[in-house]
Amino acid sequence: MSLQLTPRPPDDQIRAILGGNTFRWAVDQLPTGVSIDEVRFVDLISVTREDVDRWVERHGLASTSVRDDRYDGAEGLYVLPEGGGWVVFYSERGQRSFAHRFVTRAEARRWLVDHLYDSARTSLNHRWWHAHPDARPVSIGDMP
Repeated sequence: MSLQLTPRPPDDQIRAILGGNTFRWAVDQLPTGVSIDEVRFVDLISVTREDVDRWVERHGLASTSVRDDRYDGAEGLYVLPEGGGWVVFYSERGQRSFAHRFVTRAEARRWLVDHLYDSARTSLNHRWWHAHPDARPVSIGDMP
């Protein structure tokens, strides 16, 4: 079962994906009486990866949860110039994890958008997937 919800404007959806807590945003969008267990990613998000990538290319990352100005050791996701290229990493307690290196800023941006889009898709499909064992696909990755 898929609910027919009125999607939020594309800018709101994109900011939610780039904000790092799409799940909380989604819960706040639900009408009274609708549980997050009853909705999937496609019920709340209509923008594509390409829409998100174009938005970041046009507007940058300043209004998102991603840091692209400097590394200050704060917890968060970063995309920064480093060693003649670009690096994307997560920092927690001053420690970097899952650092990925790229030749160009555009490549780093694309990887970052893919990562955040996939994270949003997984977090919004996860509860539905577990709440509907008879109707669910084999994996969360197979969900729309």
